[in-house]
Amino acid sequence: MKFFISHSSKDFKYGDAIVQLLKDIGVPQQNIIFTSKSGHGIPKGEDIFKWLKNEIKENPFVIYLLSERYYSSIACLNEMGAAWVIENEHISLFTPGFDPSNPKFWEGAVEPRELGVFIDDRQNIIEFADIIVSTLSNKVNPVIFDEAITKYMETIDNIKQGIDDSEIINYEKKDDELTTINDFISHSNEKDETLDSNTNNDIQFKKFKEVIRNRKLTDEEFLLIKYMIDMGQETLGYRWKAEGEIQNIKQWEEVNDLDDQLSRKYSRALNKLKIRNFLEVYDTTSYGNPREYILVKEISNHLLDLPVDMVSVLDEMMEKYKGFVNSDTLPF
Repeated sequence: MKFFISHSSKDFKYGDAIVQLLKDIGVPQQNIIFTSKSGHGIPKGEDIFKWLKNEIKENPFVIYLLSERYYSSIACLNEMGAAWVIENEHISLFTPGFDPSNPKFWEGAVEPRELGVFIDDRQNIIEFADIIVSTLSNKVNPVIFDEAITKYMETIDNIKQGIDDSEIINYEKKDDELTTINDFISHSNEKDETLDSNTNNDIQFKKFKEVIRNRKLTDEEFLLIKYMIDMGQETLGYRWKAEGEIQNIKQWEEVNDLDDQLSRKYSRALNKLKIRNFLEVYDTTSYGNPREYILVKEISNHLLDLPVDMVSVLDEMMEKYKGFVNSDTLPF
């Protein structure tokens, strides 16, 4: 099942926290639709109206992230109406300070008497996470579940203490949200030459380009980078979180008809990218030990829009491991 987060882009930070919670409790990244973040939104070149229409028709689980800003957005109300017509399974999440007695809420398409969850209430969020987990085929370790909730609540508390509007990815204008999304897509398709000329001062990215173009990485490093691009993700699990990452990699390998080169050597590939200083610690345990890494900013800023020659090298490496055969299905 896919999970579609219907939201105002001005509530980006809250939505991003929900995305991370979903991933932490076991929802595969490719099953999360969150149009305000690269890797979760509208593929480059797609017509926004057709894309959203098709996604909603596939009956995803819709998560309405409701706020005053949501009800002030024509695009958000159109999304709500489209999902309501299809009768998608859904739940309403209330941003901090949202008043459920708001007439706009009671007059909207979503049934106001159904379960609603305040995103800054721990018990509410536990109930929400339980609902999501119940839709998944796999079970979540109680310790991992509790850590995911704690991490999420800390993020929400930090956001509530002071949202910096300058950091919000603004895909919408006050009166014409969808035009700005199309502007974003067009901007993402700029020529590779322009990208190269604008990154002269990005030392890490220059190093990143060099090792790929000159094929100075191991096969598993190439595959790990290709995996991150395909999945549109910047973070990688470590220690106990590596197990979940490897499971995601195995699914990626199966979908792309690859052998298990990367899933077998994931730890080695991760460590080598760390040594090259392409990764930095993103999240730690309560004892301060790393449990998740993230691409350094200079690289992550360009990961989904690499120059054509770099993409060719990565595709070439991926082709090398095509033709996976599951030995369990062989008759001998």
